[in-house]
Amino acid sequence: MQRIAMQSSVLLSAVYTASSRTLDIEFHSGEIYRYSPVPEHIWYQLLAAGSKGTCFNANIRDRFPTTRLPRIMAANHRSNEN
Repeated sequence: MQRIAMQSSVLLSAVYTASSRTLDIEFHSGEIYRYSPVPEHIWYQLLAAGSKGTCFNANIRDRFPTTRLPRIMAANHRSNEN
């Protein structure tokens, strides 16, 4: 699983795990939320979207069960990339 930087004023990065159908989104605020179960095609829609925020609002936000993750996970995710 590879964290992808988002070109967005709201979304900082995201990572999708197909085996568990989980989507972790890190916001510029530093908050991280896990959405599940997210179909893989939604992940690809987010990646391809011209506006990541619009795609998130239309297809992910308030549409899947959500868990707020500890902020420390953001640092862990970034350190795993190096």
